Amino acid sequence: MVTNSLQLSAEEVIRFLRADIEAEPGHHELNISVTKRYLIHEDCNASYGVTNGQDFDLINSIVKMSVEPIGENVCWTLDAVVERTVGPVETFIEDKFAFEELNLDEFEAELRIPGKKRIMLRLEALAPDSRESFNHWLAAARARHLRGDMPTT
Repeated sequence: MVTNSLQLSAEEVIRFLRADIEAEPGHHELNISVTKRYLIHEDCNASYGVTNGQDFDLINSIVKMSVEPIGENVCWTLDAVVERTVGPVETFIEDKFAFEELNLDEFEAELRIPGKKRIMLRLEALAPDSRESFNHWLAAARARHLRGDMPTT
């Protein structure tokens, strides 16, 4: 499997996906999944100078959107990841940081939250012709955009 970096933004991907969905509601040819999970770094009291007996853990949120063609021969996967530091959280309220499944609107909202975050896009292609399959999808999406067939956000 080959991992590629891309000259593409997460916002562009969302516009392209929305166009595909609106062009053929219920029949678009991509599987889109969005998940949100949290990384909990335990025992961070010393890092934050907490010495009053309270226990704090550092929490990071990771929201990942995965896009791949529907079918048995899935040949590429496009991942967009938004990672941000939530901050130190008292240990006893960690339970509210559970795994969640999100939708495209919620992923876009995560992108728009102000503040420091890291956004990564990665394409995993099984073979060189898989990259060509992705390039074909991307070129068609960009062509629709240039023609004005795409919704604006």
